[in-house]
Amino acid sequence: MLKRYMMQREAGQVEESRSITREKQREMDKLRAEIKQALEDKRATEIMFQFAVGDDEVEWAILRQMAAEQRYRMLLNKARAMDVEWSKLRGFVL
Repeated sequence: MLKRYMMQREAGQVEESRSITREKQREMDKLRAEIKQALEDKRATEIMFQFAVGDDEVEWAILRQMAAEQRYRMLLNKARAMDVEWSKLRGFVL
């Protein structure tokens, strides 16, 4: 059966939907990891802000926190645009 499938594939009679699915799965896994890292960065900037001393450190912490929040929102919007039900994938939500 595998031999017949390989022959059909070589002849172009079989769709390559599995490779597209794998590619999309890799993209989703990468995006999930980026979102997780962005959330960790966002939380870290909140802690940095709490321990900032002096005007310069406070300003730097605020700017860094705003950038981390914007990156996190951007990645979440990118995930939403993929039109995938993330909660049903691999049994967990980010």
